[in-house]
Parts: sequence; structure tokens; C-alpha cells
Amino acid sequence: MTSPNTSKDKALIFLTAICCAVPFLYICYLVNKYAVNVPFWDDWAQIPMINHFLDGNLQLSELWAQHNEHRPLIFRIVRLFFVWTTNWNLVYEMNFSLFLTVLIFVTLLWLVRFTHRPFELKSYAWLLIFIALLNWSPTQFENFLWAQMMCFFFQNIFALLSIIILTTGTHGAWKVIFAAILAALSSYSSGAGLFLWPIGLIVLLVIPANSFNSSCVKWKAVFLRNYSLDIPAP
Repeated sequence: MTSPNTSKDKALIFLTAICCAVPFLYICYLVNKYAVNVPFWDDWAQIPMINHFLDGNLQLSELWAQHNEHRPLIFRIVRLFFVWTTNWNLVYEMNFSLFLTVLIFVTLLWLVRFTHRPFELKSYAWLLIFIALLNWSPTQFENFLWAQMMCFFFQNIFALLSIIILTTGTHGAWKVIFAAILAALSSYSSGAGLFLWPIGLIVLLVIPANSFNSSCVKWKAVFLRNYSLDIPAP
């Protein structure tokens, strides 16, 4: 016979899951109802790169090139994948952005669970629902209906994963390297990802100094120097 507490816990898990799923399903409905397969604003700037890709004349410099204050290398690679597989149907990119928001939500849930120990769902169910409402709020409709905004979703997921790695468990060499790789991916998704480097530097400075940490600091400096190449002065 099932205990009352077990039944209540299962009911709470079910209700929390439903409350978190509703905002996501509603955004999926809105995106697929109002999405238009037409380039918008900065999408037009990608046309020359896409033409070069289709003609087989794409240069690596086009993937790495600056766009405003960003170098969206990761986004450009993913976009070319969708160009190749969907004949550049932007609606597919918008739905892929929705998939990225699911990864962001799951990562945030993991952070909540790790931060609050011991974790009891009955104490934090409201917080999980609140995160879901913010993550899939219709007020940020432009982020969901503009395929170009995928780069910011990439930036967020890589940044969250990097922070998780740096702030959990022991700081072995492999963790620092992996966090640095994720920081680089975040930086090459959106310019805001560069903020991860000073954050990571602070974490490394807190760890007892050793030769490996010194090498990581130097590697960060080299990365930031290469990122800034050819960026015109304001």
C-alpha cells in the first residue's frame, strides 16, 4: 500500500511538471502559428555567406568574421547546417531555438537542485514554475520568432554549463579546460559570452595557485587577444 507521503510527493511532482510544461507548450504553439519563413533584419546580412556556402566557395574568415560586437561562429555553423538540410527554412531554426531553451531550463533546474541542499521539491516547486514562466514568457516573443536570436540561446547554455563546472566539485585540470572550452563556445556565440572570462579568472584566482592555473590565465589572455583581432576602434 502506498504511503500518504509518497502519494503526495508524486502528485506534487506531477503538478509541478504540468505547470512547467504549460508555458513551453504555449510558446511552441505561438511560434508555429506566427512564424514566417522570411529573413528578418540581420538575417539578410547572412545571404552572401550562404551563397558562398552553396557555391562551394565559403571561406573560414566568413565564419569567424565580426558582426556588430559579436563573432557568432557557432551560430553561423548551425545556420549553414539548416541551410543544407532544410533549404534554409527559418521555422526550423526557430524550433531549434525552442529546443535550446529546454536545455537552458534543465540546466537552471540542476543549479537550483545543487544550490539548495537538501533539495525538497515542496519547498522549491514555486521557484521551478517561476523559472519556467520567465524562460518561456511570451513577452520575449522576438527571441522566439527571430531565428537570428539562436546565438543568444547558445551563449546562455554554454555559459551556464561553464559556471556549473567551475563552481561544483574539485577543480581538476580537466574541469578548468572543459569550462574554458565552453566559455570559448559562449564567446563565439555572442559577444556577451566574453564576460565569462573575467568570471572564470576570479574563480581561478580563488583556487590555490599552481602552474596549471597560471597557464590557464595566459591562455585566456591569448584567446581574448585573438577574439579582438580586426575589431575597429569605437
